[in-house]
Amino acid sequence: MRNAPEIRHVWFLILNYPRSNLSLDCVLSLSFLSQYTKRWKKKELINRDTHNKKLLKSCSTNYRIEVNNRWFINMQASRARLFKEYKEVQREKVADPDIQLACDDTNIFKWTALIKGPSETPFEGGVFQLVFSVPEQYPLQPPQVRFLTKIFHPNVHFKTGEICLDILKNAWSPAWTLQSVCRAIIALMAHPEPDSPLNCDSGNLLRSGDDRGYQSMARMYTRLAASPKKG
Repeated sequence: MRNAPEIRHVWFLILNYPRSNLSLDCVLSLSFLSQYTKRWKKKELINRDTHNKKLLKSCSTNYRIEVNNRWFINMQASRARLFKEYKEVQREKVADPDIQLACDDTNIFKWTALIKGPSETPFEGGVFQLVFSVPEQYPLQPPQVRFLTKIFHPNVHFKTGEICLDILKNAWSPAWTLQSVCRAIIALMAHPEPDSPLNCDSGNLLRSGDDRGYQSMARMYTRLAASPKKG
């Protein structure tokens, strides 16, 4: 406020002047100045509060813009990576006949895969369908993958198809691709880890040494759910 220095100067003179020499006019002036100063301080606090609110709003707006820009950049990078993988998949169809990857026609973040059961396992001869849900932060974050085809395996949830695989969680690296994830899942089918089961029945059979019982159950479900339909 423009008059603030003058007010402070008058206050200094009054407070340092002997009280016995103060006239009635000075006392009234003192009372007026006291009320005026209170109003001035209150208005100053209101102005400061308004300024802080405007500053906070401006910072919040700038932060939202920065977040949106970062999201857009990540989205573009993710799309570019997926388009690159799509081209590689088209080239590797003949080189890797055990895996058939395809993306959704309307959403590149949705993929499906058909994988063949590995040989010399109870899944041999079966064809298993996987569904991929790729996050917008891919490849910095792993895709979510699950079996659509029922499978009796210790590391696959029998009802939801969720897969317990370290590369889909804490061991993920941007170097992995959707194609290499499919290969890792095929390797898991051939080499189950019963110590971290999602299917406890399957895990208990292997932990107890009942390999014959496990293979019998896995082969039965492969025949029921994953065998290609004839005709």
